[in-house]
Amino acid sequence: RHLPLLILCTSTLRVSSFALVCRGKALGGVRGLAASASPASDALKVLVFLGSTRVDGPPRPARVGVRVAAFVERSLVARGHSVTIVDPVDLDLPLLRKPHFAYAQGKAPEVLETLAGLVASADCYVMVTPEYNHAASPALMNTLNHFGSSLFSFRPSAIV
Repeated sequence: RHLPLLILCTSTLRVSSFALVCRGKALGGVRGLAASASPASDALKVLVFLGSTRVDGPPRPARVGVRVAAFVERSLVARGHSVTIVDPVDLDLPLLRKPHFAYAQGKAPEVLETLAGLVASADCYVMVTPEYNHAASPALMNTLNHFGSSLFSFRPSAIV
């Protein structure tokens, strides 16, 4: 297996460069990096997690991550990859009391079953999160912690 490679430079409001290699398949990059579309056989299913639930500012706009996720999505789709964005505002997940893996098979709430299917079928992940007290945001952690690590195992991920 190829090791995942991430080259990422960020500023407060914009992503300045991005390149990712997932399972030996180049996702491409921006600003001078190779931008050719991938052949259909090299297309990846990328799951992009948003890490913010704030709907009112400051800052304005309150959810800068939505714009960053849209940029990541456009960049990956332009290279032939399929992208699904997971937004915790749309999911309306409860605070973690019982993770998906603690339910009997098929007995978890529908939102958890659907999201577990998306996570299991993805080739790689991109987490778009604000820095929150020197860590990822609580909204992102609440979303991810509903699932066991085995669902994410052996797939590269990037944090933007």
